[in-house]
Amino acid sequence: MDSELFLNLCNLSWEVALIAFIVFGLTMLIKWPIKKATSKLEENKRKAVNTVIVFIPMILSILLNGLYYGIFKHEWFTGIVFESAGSIYIIALAIYAIYSRIVIIIKGAKTNSETNENLSKETISFIKQNIKTISKTLKVDESNLEKIVTKIEELLKIREEITNNLEYQDIAATENIDNQVNELKQEENTLKTTIASLKEQLTNYQNSIKKGE
Repeated sequence: MDSELFLNLCNLSWEVALIAFIVFGLTMLIKWPIKKATSKLEENKRKAVNTVIVFIPMILSILLNGLYYGIFKHEWFTGIVFESAGSIYIIALAIYAIYSRIVIIIKGAKTNSETNENLSKETISFIKQNIKTISKTLKVDESNLEKIVTKIEELLKIREEITNNLEYQDIAATENIDNQVNELKQEENTLKTTIASLKEQLTNYQNSIKKGE
């Protein structure tokens, strides 16, 4: 599983990885003053306000990716922008998960048991929220992947029928089908990478929940 995930991540462009790191950095910058400002509120109000933090990386992924495609590729918030933003969001979450583990390990050696208990509750709450979000995204991506695979099979079948028709050879039609198949295969590879990342994240989060509870 680890080797498969690594190979899939290698297919991601450096632009996607860079935007994901920027999303992570900006999320941390935005999160810090929010956490500080809500630290003195009542627990219920603090949790309600801090729920907004979960949506920050998602919003940043869409905005930054939309700006990148708009400025450099002249595609303002098209379908591919939102699809790529999904990959960026997942990678940013993965970076945050790694960062959180490092922080927890470092703080765990310096803080008392009461602080550790509060930090554990906050972390578990965040993980549970992300498990729900990732699970929903995973179902949608797996459904889209099935549709793409089916569409590719249908196009290849049509191409084969055209090729085998000796009386009527439509080269333009076969070239059009080839182009569609290539585009769909690119979408398929992107979705496979995203799905692999999602499954890896779910496994890590679920293991963390078991240890934390």
